[in-house]
Amino acid sequence: MTDAIDPVVHGGLILAGILLSAWIVRSLRDQSQRRGREWQRQTERGRPVEGPEPPPAHGPVTERDRADLAEMMAARGYDAALAWQLVRAERTIRAAGLMVTYAGSGRGDGRGSDRPSAAGRTARPLAADPRTELERLRAAAADRLVIFDSETTGLGNRAEILEYALVGPDGTMLAHSVVRPTTRIQAGALAIHGITRAEANKHDRITEHADRLVGLMRERVVVAYNAEFDRRLLEQTFERYALTLPVLDWVCAMRAYQAFAGHHRAVTLEEALEVEGLDITATHRAVADAEATRQLVRHLRKVSI
Repeated sequence: MTDAIDPVVHGGLILAGILLSAWIVRSLRDQSQRRGREWQRQTERGRPVEGPEPPPAHGPVTERDRADLAEMMAARGYDAALAWQLVRAERTIRAAGLMVTYAGSGRGDGRGSDRPSAAGRTARPLAADPRTELERLRAAAADRLVIFDSETTGLGNRAEILEYALVGPDGTMLAHSVVRPTTRIQAGALAIHGITRAEANKHDRITEHADRLVGLMRERVVVAYNAEFDRRLLEQTFERYALTLPVLDWVCAMRAYQAFAGHHRAVTLEEALEVEGLDITATHRAVADAEATRQLVRHLRKVSI
């Protein structure tokens, strides 16, 4: 009897081990995916999420969705073909109610303190009202606009710019490069933009790019999607190398779009592009995201609310 039972017990233990291993692998994969999504939200909003994971942005269309959709379409004159995109975007906006837009110091990137950085002292404060940002974006002369986007080593006060792109209003690439940082690239940032230390080490430090970059941004209106984040990272990167950054005139395309769409919360660049039907993809690399922001800015400047 013992000889007959042992193989069964042994097989059961093997099966249990396989199932346990599969569960561990799946849990690790899900954790990695959640970390990547969290980092994406942090990058767009400039601050980590407070509270539990937001509810799914997709799902059955409710009567509330239909009512909101009808109101939005009536107010904005959208074609009915965009209905589902609008429903998805509006559900995402509601789900993002736990988000808090970055409003001052970072929370640290795991290497530095949480004290406020000196960033922000070399730029005019952004308007408190998103409608003012939209007005400033529309009032600026087209030939004065430049679109800036960056990828970074992290989010905190020790993080640095890892890649930058500066695009003219006509789509001309004015400047672009990966740069070699002094701080390590955080795992969450790497999961989003994919720029490795090995790739970064092939390039110069920001000191080799600073003069040209400043020359292209000085006396211009610098537009970025979530300008507070890009501005802060540019300033603290310059500070790290004791470089001088002149006062720059920043406009936040994210806040301008918030006013344009009539939302209470900011949305991601991807959501804005999808809702407005702009056929371009934001890829979390500086060149692609700068061009995506440029096309959104162009849309905001020519379309009336």
